[in-house]
Amino acid sequence: MVADLERLHYYVVADHKKRKMVVAIRGTMSFQDMATDARQNYVPIIEDSTLLVPEGFLMCAKRILREIKANQKLQRFLESHKDYGVVFTGHSLGASAGTVATILLSFDKSW
Repeated sequence: MVADLERLHYYVVADHKKRKMVVAIRGTMSFQDMATDARQNYVPIIEDSTLLVPEGFLMCAKRILREIKANQKLQRFLESHKDYGVVFTGHSLGASAGTVATILLSFDKSW
């Protein structure tokens, strides 16, 4: 059940005009999404950080980032378009997960 709580639907598209890879994340739509919204215990965004975020949002953001890193097609795109940035957008739960993903990327210099 926990895996379902962390799984958000998202879509990745390239905006060649603005030189961005855009990750659009769907908002709250299911009972599982509502349960994720309800996971409001605050945890450090990374180890030893004083920045705290809701656990449900953090788990969703980490899962999306893991899936993007594991997707060979997306990795090839990013490797061949090193001048492109990554933009997250979404609504409701999707916006929260996208915001947390953006913050996580600011700590991860490998992107």
